[in-house]
Order: sequence, then structure tokens, then C-alpha cells
Amino acid sequence: MREDTYFHCAFKSTTLPSSLLLPPILCPPLLPPPSPSLSAPPTTPLSLCPPLLPPLSLSLSVRPSYHPLSLSVRPSYHPSLSLSAALLPPPLSLCPPLLPPPSLSLRPSYHPPLSLCPPLLPPPLSLCPPLLPPPLSLCPPLLPPLSLSLSAPSYHPSLSPLSPLFSLSFPPTTPSLSLSAPTTPLSLSLPPLLPPLSLSSVRPSYHPSLSLSLLSLSSLSVRPYLPPLSLSLSLSAPPSTPLSLCPPFHPSLSLFSLALQEAAQVDKLIEEETGGEDVLEDRLPLLGVPFTVKEAFSLQGMPNSTGLVSRRGVISATDAPPVALLKRAGAIPLGVTNCSELCMWLESHNRLYGITNNPYDLERIPGGSSGGEGSILGGGGSVIGVGSDVGGSIRIPAFFNGIFGHKPTSGVVSNVGQFPPASGQQPGFLCTGPMCRYAQDLLPMLRVMGGANADRLSLSSEVDLKRLRFFSVPHDGGSPLVSPVDQQLVLAQRRVVERLEADLGVKVQQLKIPQLKYSFQIWSAMMGAPGKDGKQPTSFAELMSDHGKKVWPLWEMAKWTVGLSKHTVAAIGLVLVEMFQRSQPTQLILQQKESLQKDLEELLGTDGVLLYPSHPHLAPKHHHPLFTPFNFSYTGIFNILGLPVTQCPLGLSEEGLPLGLQLVVGKQQDRLSLATAVFLEKTFGGWRDPGSIATATTQLDTRRGASTTAS
Repeated sequence: MREDTYFHCAFKSTTLPSSLLLPPILCPPLLPPPSPSLSAPPTTPLSLCPPLLPPLSLSLSVRPSYHPLSLSVRPSYHPSLSLSAALLPPPLSLCPPLLPPPSLSLRPSYHPPLSLCPPLLPPPLSLCPPLLPPPLSLCPPLLPPLSLSLSAPSYHPSLSPLSPLFSLSFPPTTPSLSLSAPTTPLSLSLPPLLPPLSLSSVRPSYHPSLSLSLLSLSSLSVRPYLPPLSLSLSLSAPPSTPLSLCPPFHPSLSLFSLALQEAAQVDKLIEEETGGEDVLEDRLPLLGVPFTVKEAFSLQGMPNSTGLVSRRGVISATDAPPVALLKRAGAIPLGVTNCSELCMWLESHNRLYGITNNPYDLERIPGGSSGGEGSILGGGGSVIGVGSDVGGSIRIPAFFNGIFGHKPTSGVVSNVGQFPPASGQQPGFLCTGPMCRYAQDLLPMLRVMGGANADRLSLSSEVDLKRLRFFSVPHDGGSPLVSPVDQQLVLAQRRVVERLEADLGVKVQQLKIPQLKYSFQIWSAMMGAPGKDGKQPTSFAELMSDHGKKVWPLWEMAKWTVGLSKHTVAAIGLVLVEMFQRSQPTQLILQQKESLQKDLEELLGTDGVLLYPSHPHLAPKHHHPLFTPFNFSYTGIFNILGLPVTQCPLGLSEEGLPLGLQLVVGKQQDRLSLATAVFLEKTFGGWRDPGSIATATTQLDTRRGASTTAS
């Protein structure tokens, strides 16, 4: 099986040309040749280019995503000095023409360059690509600090020593890369370039700074009056910036390379720890554990498009709080994973990255919207991951990919740092939570990701499963909008009941909850309801436009039929449905929601665990959910109710696809479902390696073929 066919990840990599040959000139032509004169009142600071030259100034602008900092020479503020090109031997005048047409560019990949006095240097001199190809860039938003100065100390009797003519300065830097041009064409000095990278769990201050310098341009000397001009440009990351730029330079450098270096640092840290591993475990509970992140979350230096083509160039400048907490606990990020367009569909498919496959069957979906996480974890490509869930986006991928996932009690784990942000009443329904292959990893992940809020869950308290009350609900009561539950899932849930009763000595009570058949209507109505401030949630059409051109769903659907739309048919369909959706839930739906909330909270209390199907079907084939769009209501209803839920694998079906169910508990009783998940993992085997299953199936088919041939 080709592992790269069923998940999509984006990783950092870097390349850099070894040398650049450039002429030592500073600016483009600014004025026709002026008359020879140089004057400046003794009390007036020196200005290089006014008034005979177009006034000189420095402008600094920051544009979103791939439109970073750009510098340009514009009108001046020092009209006290006139400077003639005739003072210098043609064509080396101070301003006209100081540099040939090309420009010095400092830019992240895919977006317009940062240019100094454009055009300064030819296009090949670009400090981000190929220095750091997509998606990592050394320029803003990753490295905000920038200083630029141009100075010319004076030997003229009428001029006192000069301060820089213009400057932008930020935290001081330690030079590690230099460009120099005394009297020869510019060349790039590589060694040592960047020192070896040392990383802690949050990469605090171990990354090197970057510095560029153009020094001693002796060919631009102004007779005896001025010494060689000095132009210096530096980029640096202040000590507090939690981002490493790159380790010793290598063309094939990627985030995996960074992860391996971090792992080496972890080994060294363990060797040097005098207090033993217990001390490190207390301080860094996830030390050295690799993890992946749903692409909808911010992971510094990585894409954050959420599958929207118009956000192709968005690169995260910071970490989402749960991601930052995992890194601080010692976990090592591997990359970001695919999701459905704007995280609102249960198939991880978009027009930017394409479609993600299920590791157990490449013709089937991994679920959504955290399907990339489910796929890479289920396929054994990662150990733990970060997902989000507003209608089952953690639990459905966990189910389809045979792993564990947990939707925590609402409000425990921060939802900040995601796109799109929740609005209306949605912040109360959206949950960020852990996904992993092994049940025992859920609790430490939740403790870390919840930060101080995790104390509300009493996760350190012991759980005696024999003292818990268990309930089993086999289906939603027969909603006409939702498919019947697959018989294999019904039998799997029945086996769980039998093992709980046999192994723990408890009595599992069978229940029917009639309000559950309104699950989709309740979820849909509450997701579209206005917030406490009376404002309606941001429409899906607005999110698709992302502050750009308005999306017309009928026109997009027409474009989709001929392959010209930048959106998936599921996203377009959702906008069409949204056009006919009520802005206020009906009284009947509100009554059903309140009744269900009250009944479940009373039923579960502080010691109840409810068994409930995760989805009516096993992992469906690609695009089949378009014909059963409301089946997610088996998971979505618990987002509206705010109850914590753990998804557990229960072995494999006859087709070799994962089975599973949900464990629902009362608010802030997350530890009960987590403890039950550990028990079910031991009982039913937990995650199964799809590679070993495929190998065993192939061997079985081979034996069957040989037997048939022999007979």
C-alpha cells in the first residue's frame, strides 16, 4: 500500500543557491543629471536625495498572508541638501543611478517580494525562496524584526558626524549570514550560514538570527568628502520568538528533519538530566512525542487555508493555544493534515489539496472534517493529533479510521487559532480535542491541551468502573432523515454490553430516547441561531468568499458542472441549503432540545456512561455521503448538548473496516468515558494496523488461489 495516497501533509523545506553575482550599485535612476553641487547647512542633517532628486523616504507596509513587508524609496523629508551626480564619476552617482533595475527581495514563497529601493538586486537574490521554499519563509509574518540604515559619516568641514538618514529598527540581531561587496560583484557567503539548531518543546530562543549586510562599497566613494557608504539590512528573530528558522542548511530540509533534530535534543536532554526521567516527565509529559495538527489550526510556519483556494497563501505566524501547549509539554510537530472545505463536511475533500483516503480502504472516506488527522493516525503516520469537532469532526474520523478521539466538555480546551472562527451560538458547540491510536494517550493529552481549565475535570481522580452505571441506546428512534444503523454496528455494541456485564459485574440498561430522532433538526436550528448579542452567525457563503468576491451558489454550481468552480459540490450545496434555513429555531425544536438536555443530564449524573452508535454506516465510499447528508446527527447532537464524548474502536467488520461506538458522559465527567475507553481497548484490541491487515488479506487470498489451482 502506498502510504502517501491516503493522507495529505504539508511540511517545511529549504534550498539556497550558493552564490549570486551582482553589481555594487544602490538605487535606480531617480533624476536627470543635476548640476555639480553639494551643500548642507551645518545644523541640518544630511539627506541623500532631496531636493534635486525625487524626495527620499522609507515606507513600511504589512500585507496579509503572502503579502509581506515591503520597503520602497519614496518622497523625502530632508530638503536641505542638494547632491549632484557630477560629484561622482559616471555612472556611479549617489542617487541617479545608484543601482541597476533588479531588486533585492526578501519574500516568502508564492507572494510579492519585499524590495529595498526597488529595483536593487536582480530577482535571483531572494532570501526566502529558494532559501526557504514553501511554506516556510524567513520574512514576515515569521520574522517581524527588521532594521535598515543608510549612513555617511562626513569629512566635510561643514557637516558634523551623521546619524542614519532613515532607519527602522527592532530587537538587535546576531549576524549569521552576510552579503558583502567591497569592490567586487556581490557574492553570498554561506558558511557557517546558520548554526546547528537546538530546540526545546516550544522552540523558545534556540533559533539563530539572520543578518544581511552590504558593506564597504568603496566604488561609491564621494571624492574625499565622504567615506564609503554603508548600507546594512538585518533580519532577526527576537529571543522570545518561538520559531526556529532552520538548522545547518540542506536543500532537502523539511519539518521532518526539524523533528528529527528535536528528537536528538530530547535524547540529549534525557542523558543530561540529573534528576532522572521522572523529573522530566513531570515537567515535559509529552517529551519527544510526534504529533500532527488539523490544517484548520494555526501551526507556526505552516499553511492555514482550511481547504479554501482563496486562502492558498495563508501561512500561520503563531500557534493555536492547544498546539502551543502541546509543544510546551515536549511534543514535536510533524505537520498539518487535510480537512473538508471550511470544516463543514464529513468528507475531507477540497479543491486545494484534493481528497483524503481511508487507510483501511483507499476507495473509502476517512471522515471529516478532521479526516486528514484520522487518516494519518489510523495509517500509523503519527501518534497523536489535534482535531476540532462541531458536529462530529473528531469522532467520525476516529470511527472510520479505527482510532480514539475525544470531544471534551464544552469550554475546557481553547478554540482560539482556528479558521473559520465560530460565531453566533457556535462557540458553545465547537470543541477542540485529542485524537490518538492508544486510549491511554487521551487523558494526558487532554490535561495538557486544557491548560488550567483541565482542573475542572478532576482527571487525576481514580475511576472505579464497577461503580459506574451504564446505559445502551442502539439507535436514534427512527428519524426519516437518517439511515438505519448497520447491523454489524448493532452487534458490536451488543458485544460491548455483554463484556461490561461479564467483566465488571454491572447491569447495562437498554434505553430508547425519543427526542434523539430530532437530532438533525436540533443541531441545524441551534447552529444557525443568533448569539447572546443578537447577531446572526457568519453565513457559509461569507466564509467561502473570505472577504473577497461574493459567492453565488447557483453560478458556482453551474461552474462546478464543467469543472471551473474553486469549491466542492458539498460546500456549494451547503450554501444552497443555507438560503432556505430559518434564522430562529421553532418552538417545537427548542422544546425537544430542552427536554433532551434535561433527561440526559439527569440520566448520566456524575456516574453514568451512555453507549451510542457513532454513525449509521461503516466508512462509506468516496462521495456517497452526498446521498445521506444528515447521518452525522448521531454525533452532532452532543455538541449542542455540550456533553463530553469518547469515540472507541471495537475491532473490524467483515470488510476489514473499523467498528466503533461513542461513550457519552455528564458534563465535566470526561474521566469516566476515558477510563471506559481504556477498558474497551484492552477488551477489543483497540487500533489495528491497516498495513498488517492488508498483508494478512493478501496472504489469505494467495493461499485461496493456490488451493483453487491445486483442486
